[in-house]
Amino acid sequence: KKVYRQEPVDVNLFVREVNAACSNDGGAESKLLVLDDVGGVRARKAAEVLICAGITNVVVVRGGANAWKAAWDGSMRRRQLPGFF
Repeated sequence: KKVYRQEPVDVNLFVREVNAACSNDGGAESKLLVLDDVGGVRARKAAEVLICAGITNVVVVRGGANAWKAAWDGSMRRRQLPGFF
């Protein structure tokens, strides 16, 4: 049986790591997609922390990684979903 527990997050470390990762892509002005598995509370909390830290162009992906995986294939091409668009 797997047991998951919430680990405390060092918010300052999180923000520093995001800033370091984005520094080559426009820094605080670059668009940053934030997602968890379903676009829920964790993604919204992460986006809130980033916005409070001055990263203003933050987007929470609605539906999270599950929706992203359903909509895009491994080559980053949109999957052909049934129906008309």
